[in-house]
Amino acid sequence: MSAPTFPHDAVSPLQADLRNELSSCEAGDLLVAAGAQALMSLAVAGVAEVHQPGGKPLPLTSYSTVQTECIDDGMQYLQQLMVPVQEWSQRQTQEHQRDHRDYLARRAIWDERGKDIRQRIRKAVKAGEDTAGLQKELAEIQAQEPVAPADHTLLFTDFTKQGAWRSGAGLLPALRWAADEGVNPLSALSPKDYPVLASQWNGVPIPHGRVGEAHQGIHRRSSIFLVVKPGTYFNFCKQHGKSFKERGLGARFQYSHVSSGRPISSSAVAAGSGPAYQKYVSHMTAHLDDMALRVKNGSGLKPVHLSPRASRTWEDCHYHYFEAMHRPGNQHCRDFLARMPEHIARMAARNHVFEGLEGDISPWEVECAEEIMRYHLDVYAWLHEPKPPAPTKGQLQLWDDAEALCAWLWRHPDQCFPNTQNRHVADMLCMTVARLRKAIVLLKEDGIVRVTEGGGKVVVRLRPEEHLRVGSL
Repeated sequence: MSAPTFPHDAVSPLQADLRNELSSCEAGDLLVAAGAQALMSLAVAGVAEVHQPGGKPLPLTSYSTVQTECIDDGMQYLQQLMVPVQEWSQRQTQEHQRDHRDYLARRAIWDERGKDIRQRIRKAVKAGEDTAGLQKELAEIQAQEPVAPADHTLLFTDFTKQGAWRSGAGLLPALRWAADEGVNPLSALSPKDYPVLASQWNGVPIPHGRVGEAHQGIHRRSSIFLVVKPGTYFNFCKQHGKSFKERGLGARFQYSHVSSGRPISSSAVAAGSGPAYQKYVSHMTAHLDDMALRVKNGSGLKPVHLSPRASRTWEDCHYHYFEAMHRPGNQHCRDFLARMPEHIARMAARNHVFEGLEGDISPWEVECAEEIMRYHLDVYAWLHEPKPPAPTKGQLQLWDDAEALCAWLWRHPDQCFPNTQNRHVADMLCMTVARLRKAIVLLKEDGIVRVTEGGGKVVVRLRPEEHLRVGSL
């Protein structure tokens, strides 16, 4: 079975125009689509969240992995899409240097005030004086602790456990991305750390703190984008695939597979100067500015809802994939089927928010998201479909014996032999009588020979139609 085909007709209008401008080959089309989704999730995760019908709000983050042999060439597309994010981070860092210096000054003053009041409390305790007023003053000072300005680093490449904490320690969303260097970046994490990534996908605060300190909740919402070679992914699955699925992380990724192994020519990666790319840059910058403003003002995320008709469409999808979970042939992708409704709602909301559409999500947006997510489901099922067990040594021997017997029957003048000649036939074919009998049974089951009884003998005869077929080989 070949890899599924990505439904490019289902992507948003901006993504379709972007693909037409940046790519001129099949591999590039898929890489642009996957990379754009990852960067869009980074931009809108700090702006909005989607409220699925009858459920909890869902963050707009995404985990995705693309499997392709064109690693180096394929990264050109991702780098092109990252340019507006990198430029925005650089501008914000320069503009907020003064805020950081002011924070350090206010922090130094706050520390000194705290030291002074603590020293006064120690003196009062030694003198046996009342410290109620000093305790109240200390509490007021602690409540005035200066807040550090937001870290405007949005892109990370560290997939170690420490990198996971660093990429989640800020207030702004983050995108952790990596390309194949012979090892899947997720191999840098222990399977016991997979629940951390699963919690980040869900938007659940992660308790974290140094030894001896109170744990703090990390609220940062992270997206992940990996470009790996198929062989690297299969090796990863051999080592960690079971834990990857059982701990709930495997079904949270969106899977894409580039079938073509042909390298992408440099001319296929167009420069980002067309109207679609400029519109993409404009939307990306606007959403990042909105995200930074929300963090600065402490305002929450904008709720995005499905329209009543879209809700009915989504509920039909929910019922369909719930039914599919219980079908006998879907055991290997049951975990992904359970996540499909969430994936669909999040993707529809990401496209809706990034495109700057007003109002609720439409049924058409839900249908397009469902079509794209069905592709990711098909790739996941294709990658994890149980492979038939390799034939045993005995099975291989049986097939060879059956082939040898079939060829001998075709060359024999009578195209048959009685069971009284089993020993003679077995000796000529260099096999035991037991092996000969097993070969006869196999050929009979396959309809190649016919076994008849008559005159006190059992005759093994090659069927006439098989005689013609074997003779034409």
